Amino acid sequence: DDSLVQRTIIKKIFAAVGVDPSNVLMYGENDDQMIHVAALIVDAVRAHPRKRIFVIGDENLDLCSGCAATTVHCSAAFGEVRSLLTEDELARTLLVIRSANDSRADAQRYMRTAHAVLPKRGFAKQATFDTVAPIWQARFPSITTSATSPRVAHRSAAAGSAGALHEIRIQVSSTVSKLCQEICPRSTPWDTIRQALITIKGDLYSISSISGCGEEQVAEVVSRVEALVQGDGSESQRDAFRDAWPDLLRAIHEVLTMV
Repeated sequence: DDSLVQRTIIKKIFAAVGVDPSNVLMYGENDDQMIHVAALIVDAVRAHPRKRIFVIGDENLDLCSGCAATTVHCSAAFGEVRSLLTEDELARTLLVIRSANDSRADAQRYMRTAHAVLPKRGFAKQATFDTVAPIWQARFPSITTSATSPRVAHRSAAAGSAGALHEIRIQVSSTVSKLCQEICPRSTPWDTIRQALITIKGDLYSISSISGCGEEQVAEVVSRVEALVQGDGSESQRDAFRDAWPDLLRAIHEVLTMV
């Protein structure tokens, strides 16, 4: 994931389903890792020939503006991974897309190359296990390990400290505030606005789900964001966004004070 907030949350997801931190590889902190994400996955599979590889990838990895391509799509990278792995290597690999843009149509598109789709929002303790375990068991039905025990998942998820939650809150506040400052309704390209809103949606959902605070308010803000990102960037859509943005911006800042 290209977001520090989401990389932190992904670590919590792995912990909640019993994956030892020493077995977690985390990528996305720089453009080189995002551009070569398919090769990194293939290398990980081949470096651990006796292990199952569980991959969680953000669908939209945004590169720096100086790069020829501005976004790497993990669903496309997964397609490349499938073409490079042998049948035996792919059989022990679980490819999961995690995205804030999780409509039914989007999920169907991701599933062309992924084995499953996770919404980009936080999960609380047992709910994480309950969400991920069926995905794992569907992919590896003959595998039974201690990591599939709900009690293990509960203990792992509970290991997160208040300090870690505070760190995530700070990260969310900083990321969302920066994105909001970069949006100019009159001059920012629509695709840039849309991607910023999707990122804001994912980060707000994640932190409210983890902290349990401001969930109703976040849901209301997210529904407004979702209505806006469905637009095609037409002149009428931009006019609607210009009218809605000041009030939505205030609502976003109010939510940040709650979570």
